[in-house]
Amino acid sequence: MHLRNLLCLITLSVAFVLAAPVTVTLENATVVGTTDDVVERFLGIPFALPPLNEFRYRLPDAYPGYAGTFDATNFGPSCPQQRTNLPIFTGIVANISDLLADTLYSLEIPDSEDCLTLNVVRPAGAGPSSKLPVLVFLYEGNFEFGGSSLYDGGIVVSRSIDLGVPLVYVSINYRVSGFGFLASKEVQAAGVGNLGLHDQQMGLRWVQKYISVFGGDPTKVTIWGGGAGAISVSLHMLYNRGNPEGLFRAAFMQSGAPLPVGNVTDGQKYYDFIVENTGCADSHDTLACLRTVPYDNLKATIFESPGALSYQSLDLAWLPRIDGAFLADHPQKLVQRGEVARIPYITGNCDDEGTLYALSSLNITTTAEFAHYIRTNFFPIATEDQITQVAAQYPQDAAQGSPFDTGDLNAITPQYKRIAAVLGDAAYQAPRRWFLQNTSPTNPDVWAYRLTPYQRHGSDISSTYGQSDMADYLISFAATLDPNAQSLQTFQWPKFSLSSPQLLTFLDGLPALAMTTDTHRLEGTALLTNITLFGSTTLLYSQLPMRALLTVGFLAGAIALVASAPAIPAVTLDSGTFIGTTDLVTDKFLGIPFAQPPVGDLRYRLPQPIPAYTGTHDATSFGPACPQQAIDLPIVSGLVANVTDFLVNSIYGLVFPDSEDCLTLNVVRPSVATTSSKLPVLVWIFGGGFEVGDPSMYDGGVIVERSIELGDPVIYVSINYRLTGFGFLASKEVKAAGVGNLGLQDQRQALRWVQKYISHFGGDPTKVTIWGESAGAISVSLQMLTNGGNTEGLFRAAFMESGSPIPVGDITHGQKYYDFIVANTGCAGSSDTLSCLRTVPYDKLKAAINLTPGIFSFQSLNLAWLPRTDGVFLTGNPQQLVQQGQIANIPFITGDCDDEGTLFSLSTLNITTDAEFVDYVKSNYFPGATQDQEAQLTQLYPQDITQGSPFDTGDFNAITPQFKRLAAFQGDGVFQAPRRWFLQNTLPKNPNVWAFRMSSLLTEGEYADQRLIAAIVSKRLKSFPVVGSVHGSDILNVYGGGEMEDYLIRFAATLNPNSQSLLSFQWPKYDLKNRQLLTFLDGLIPLTITTDTYRQEAMQFLTNVTLANPI
Repeated sequence: MHLRNLLCLITLSVAFVLAAPVTVTLENATVVGTTDDVVERFLGIPFALPPLNEFRYRLPDAYPGYAGTFDATNFGPSCPQQRTNLPIFTGIVANISDLLADTLYSLEIPDSEDCLTLNVVRPAGAGPSSKLPVLVFLYEGNFEFGGSSLYDGGIVVSRSIDLGVPLVYVSINYRVSGFGFLASKEVQAAGVGNLGLHDQQMGLRWVQKYISVFGGDPTKVTIWGGGAGAISVSLHMLYNRGNPEGLFRAAFMQSGAPLPVGNVTDGQKYYDFIVENTGCADSHDTLACLRTVPYDNLKATIFESPGALSYQSLDLAWLPRIDGAFLADHPQKLVQRGEVARIPYITGNCDDEGTLYALSSLNITTTAEFAHYIRTNFFPIATEDQITQVAAQYPQDAAQGSPFDTGDLNAITPQYKRIAAVLGDAAYQAPRRWFLQNTSPTNPDVWAYRLTPYQRHGSDISSTYGQSDMADYLISFAATLDPNAQSLQTFQWPKFSLSSPQLLTFLDGLPALAMTTDTHRLEGTALLTNITLFGSTTLLYSQLPMRALLTVGFLAGAIALVASAPAIPAVTLDSGTFIGTTDLVTDKFLGIPFAQPPVGDLRYRLPQPIPAYTGTHDATSFGPACPQQAIDLPIVSGLVANVTDFLVNSIYGLVFPDSEDCLTLNVVRPSVATTSSKLPVLVWIFGGGFEVGDPSMYDGGVIVERSIELGDPVIYVSINYRLTGFGFLASKEVKAAGVGNLGLQDQRQALRWVQKYISHFGGDPTKVTIWGESAGAISVSLQMLTNGGNTEGLFRAAFMESGSPIPVGDITHGQKYYDFIVANTGCAGSSDTLSCLRTVPYDKLKAAINLTPGIFSFQSLNLAWLPRTDGVFLTGNPQQLVQQGQIANIPFITGDCDDEGTLFSLSTLNITTDAEFVDYVKSNYFPGATQDQEAQLTQLYPQDITQGSPFDTGDFNAITPQFKRLAAFQGDGVFQAPRRWFLQNTLPKNPNVWAFRMSSLLTEGEYADQRLIAAIVSKRLKSFPVVGSVHGSDILNVYGGGEMEDYLIRFAATLNPNSQSLLSFQWPKYDLKNRQLLTFLDGLIPLTITTDTYRQEAMQFLTNVTLANPI
């Protein structure tokens, strides 16, 4: 499942609530759907009897006559899904990852055996006389998971209307996994193999019977699928010796063709395993017994079979097989014999189909292991000579592997790109090429495509639902049987033939389309076809689902572990020896304590320096995070919210364990560094709303490696600091004791440690740059303000991403939270409540703190825990200190993302009116605002959604009437306005300042007219649906290897972000005359210069209000 699909679900759920009802009559039933006045949706319509109980493991039975009133406003449940086994090392991280992925997926996409439903989307107003072409979509998911609710057919229908060729869209649910593709001799004898394919066919028969009621023409049906759906489409073309029985007239296949599958009895081992583990082994009719097994018991047993993301990868447990009924023979042999429907069709692949599935075999590092793996998993009957030939055609040379055309890059293990190339060609490219070679001579109406470069499996289906060129070609093809007829593209797609094997090639950039020939890796794909054509287990695929994306951080850690080579670097500090790890490029020393543990009587005390080190210390793993605030996700209250929050917090706590004994830091250096290297030092302070966060979430090795490549090697240090009510307790009692802002004091103590010890690692203590994002960036700015702006020589420069001095009030403003904790920990009766809190058991204190509102609560950025004016670290409102010039006069860089407030406005979706907006802002942020200020606020941040955030998106992304308005206000109030005030009040005396803007679209300047193109071709991860250029997207551009990373490294090394190269984009300094911002863009033009003048009046107003009324 894609992030796009998840966001579609969120958007649709809101849209459907607001949509008006619309009805159609099926036999004696009134089917009630929804409309948005452009399209009408009828969802969750049953097309077959529920395959439950006695109907389990039976061919689908047609749904009996419809009667009564039927609610078709919501999708039906998906069919039972296979468990995910993510490609992560075994152990607790893998178990937790799988549990989180499966639980969240099932909450978002509920499944049930009663799942045989379909969905119809038609143009508004279409009726029985319309006779529109019909497009039937079969979803992807490697025959293990997937559901029709993951895809928004309204996108396709709306686009068809725009093109002037309106059509009707149908999506079908079908049984998957061990419910839909059970295989054994018992299954073959009963004639119930390939039930998922039979479900699809039943759905197509329903279309023939009923689609005219919705305005569709049953004689103009095109079947379309991606991945497993595309394979299914191809198998429907083979069914019944190629006779489609009038069910469809054309086919469109994206990343899927007839594959080399074996006999249904090849699945016997999985059948026997299920029988054994469900108590059916002693039954004389095991299949009949399986029909009686409780659903949860059966599903749990099927879960234990290997999935597409397991080590077996594309050697799937569940898939179509030769059963003598639906599939009479080996699909590729049926193609060879011409037993395939002779209809117009389109087929194609992405360049790098195998990369996702090679991630599950990262432990394979030698040629011998490569040969053993492909033979045992995919080519068990291949000869030694054939395996040798495969190894020769797909050599270990990383430059010849997949992702193709990337040279030595992306070789995360010695065999990864090689395995990816074999998997991609064997499962996708070779079957597609065989299909074309054997059908095009007798079929004149064939077109083929290629997505390149660096396009992973599934990119083509994403491109289609993303309203790209591909969508236009598809719609035109469904309407006219010619992809060129109605497409707005002037680029003509020629037919494919053996004499002219032309591929329409979709490119990343301009030009967007080109023609290439289907000759890449001809010899290799021919070899693979020869091996598989004469029998083997099958190769398949899956679309990487959302649940796998949830664990991208875990996967990155796993890859790093595989790639690293064991070594023992050591550093001596005082009389202690610290043992780290190395990959021969960087050395890492992790979890080094820089202060005494703040536990017992040292709780709620200023950090105390660590005594001199002695003995030997293991510095090979991160220390625990400081205590984290419980996460309350912005989900509607109720059971789902409670369950989700419990799971997220439980799993988060297991993956990132926390402890009061947390004041540690981490050092990453170039492996060649010595005590005489005197390298610049970059100190990273993480963000997280002063509530959550941990250095272990960030890989400093990425920064150090890039610095080596640039010729400006640096040392990277990341530090822990106390958070939430442990680090930012605030009250009159805290103020009197002088122990406010302990998290900031922890950071200061760590900077003192750097001064004392960093030279032992090869760093120069006189060349320290402090750098942070969000709460980390705010911390950096406050380190510049403390002590009257005297840095004490702790740092010489600062880099701030999405954070500046914020308008905070006196520390006593946090009294209500202090009193709440005192009352809930049994300290209310104590004469010294602060001393009492030091004695409260950790779990009890943390539980009380967790009851206070977090950053994703309704209060949003009106945080319970944050820095406040305490008279010690902060002697006044930070913005007033800036105005008074009490700030370090050092080189610095600062900037924001365009849409800083969107993420934090998801918790206020219940605010829908102008009055509610005003009340929320006043009570939450401006309690002292006058009526005149309220009126100004509503004028400067109007209800007009075209002026809201995500900015420059017109009417889009307004998921509620006030969402974009609140997002604009919160982004400006907390991030943009403080940054601008900071710059305005430091520049007159500081000539070494640079500023940036992370923009979602190109909105001004010479190339403004290209902003739409820039958005469409974006692959730079700076802009996302609903949230735009969201808070935090700038940090992706650093740790993700973007341009920002290079500027950061050069700044840390030379105090100038610019390269001496004439070819590099020069970042001008910021001054009050020109106000130039280096602007990071999506798309073809990655960098430009814009001026810092947007929403000037609004931001000045916010600053004026907060100066007088700090939070």
